[in-house]
Amino acid sequence: MIREPITYDGKLLLPITSDIMFKAVFSRPESRDLLVDLLNTYLKMGIASPEDIDLVAGEKLLRYTEDKLFRLDLRVKTASGEQVNIEIQAVNHHDIIERSLFYVTGMYHDQFEKGMPYNKGRRTVGLYFLCYNEFAGSHFKHSFIFREETVEGLPLKELLKVVYVELQKVPKEGADIWSRLLTAASEDDLKELEAEAPLIQKAVGIMKIVSEDDELRFIETMKRKAVMDEYSRRASALSEGMAKGIAKGKVEGKVEGREETQQEIALKLAEQGFSSEQIISLTGIDANKLAEISQNRAAAEGVAQGSLRGAPEGPGGEG
Repeated sequence: MIREPITYDGKLLLPITSDIMFKAVFSRPESRDLLVDLLNTYLKMGIASPEDIDLVAGEKLLRYTEDKLFRLDLRVKTASGEQVNIEIQAVNHHDIIERSLFYVTGMYHDQFEKGMPYNKGRRTVGLYFLCYNEFAGSHFKHSFIFREETVEGLPLKELLKVVYVELQKVPKEGADIWSRLLTAASEDDLKELEAEAPLIQKAVGIMKIVSEDDELRFIETMKRKAVMDEYSRRASALSEGMAKGIAKGKVEGKVEGREETQQEIALKLAEQGFSSEQIISLTGIDANKLAEISQNRAAAEGVAQGSLRGAPEGPGGEG
């Protein structure tokens, strides 16, 4: 799901769900209090003040690269030595679980210097904001640690933890301020949040400053174009593949209508994180029909989740 810039007081704000914008906003020295609150909100880290965290040098932000689908992350180290890798993902590359485990375990390993005792290792956490749906069910936050494979689920010492936040599932009511900021779609959404939370007012102010940086806007534009090109390429490949499958089915005696094909493609695109506007543009499906099949899919997922857990749970819990 690629969010469009928001017009705020007559000026364009780059979307905070862009990894470029996210890092530019939260890596600034004046944003440390925002970063502390974000970490405490999602990870319950109990960080007392901005002085208790440092940013670890990572990728350079303001440099154009030929790899237009590059990813930026934000690495934080606390005063107690805990490490956090924060990343926001707009495109579903179908490898986020494997990749996040690779990075988190790598960070844990890299903290050990020669001769350092193993029992001195500090907790390492990965926090991943996803602009698409990765897990079944209605929960938007999923937190994973090592547990014993028994009914009791005895947790291993919590040295490694990975948290995923699915932004498409954030409820309209009752969500935390940062989830609401990351899913804000209009000037009204932002101003309502600003009125409720001084930290969001400060965050939006920083977003305004960052959005006026010409070099950053250029990099953001080029990456947005690359992402949309990737979306179009995937949609074309998906459509072509399904068309070939249906043609083969007809040869074998099956008859499939164009409308059914269109709906199948639309559902596949939705699973990969395409927005409703993008799906309509790429498939030509009617907006009302898309809303109908999306509701049917959500209802089916809800039933499946309830049968797995024994009873349905409200949105926003941990998976």
